[in-house]
Amino acid sequence: MSLETIITELQSELARMSDVVAGFQSIIDSFTWTSYTPTLGAGGSMDYGSTTINVAKHLLFPGSKLGLIRFNFTGTTSGSAHTDLRMPLPSGWNWADTTSTQSLCTANDTAALDGKALPSSGVVVLRKLDDSNWGIGAGRGANGTIIVPLA
Repeated sequence: MSLETIITELQSELARMSDVVAGFQSIIDSFTWTSYTPTLGAGGSMDYGSTTINVAKHLLFPGSKLGLIRFNFTGTTSGSAHTDLRMPLPSGWNWADTTSTQSLCTANDTAALDGKALPSSGVVVLRKLDDSNWGIGAGRGANGTIIVPLA
C-alpha cells in the first residue's frame, strides 16, 4: 500500500488499522537498513544473558536528525527483578531529548504484552507498559521499531 493510498483511505475513513500499519511497514522496508550488534543488559541488580538477537537494525533518514531502530531479541533474566532491559544506541547516535521521547513496542515476559521504549544516556530502556518488574527466567525480550530523534 502506497503512502498516497494510506492517506486517501484515512481521509475517507475506509482504512483498517492493520492495513495502515502494513502500508507504513512496507514503506519503511524500502529503505536501506544497517545491521548492528547491541550488547544487551538490564537495570539495577538484574542480569540479562543467553540473549538471542533476531533483528537489530538502524536507519538514519538522509539529511535529517531522525533515526529508526528495529529490534527483536530474547534472553534470560536473573538476579533481582527490575523494570529495565537496556539496548545501546548505534555507534555515534545520541538522543536529542532524554526527557519526553518514547515509543511503543512489544515486551515479552513469557507472553506478549504492551511495552515502551524510553530514552536514556546512550541507550534505549525497554519496559513493560505498566512499569512492573520483568520476571526472572528465560523468554524475556522485546521487539518493535522505534523513532529516535537525534542530537
